Amino acid sequence: LQEDLKKAGIPAMIYYAKPMHKQTAFADMVFDEEDFPVSNYICDRVLSLPIHPYLTEEEQERVIAVVGRSLNL
Repeated sequence: LQEDLKKAGIPAMIYYAKPMHKQTAFADMVFDEEDFPVSNYICDRVLSLPIHPYLTEEEQERVIAVVGRSLNL
């Protein structure tokens, strides 16, 4: 999806590539991978789409179309 959006010139970002428990600030703490299943799941899947007050209806429709095609919806 992210690659399809990029090809269409639509910015999409992964803002949380690492869950909190994997951040440098927590490096000295010991965690099992299973301790935070929701955090791990979300970080592997969340992609931020363009959203701002100046996004035109046409731009919104374009984002929707690219997402729909990419996900075969």
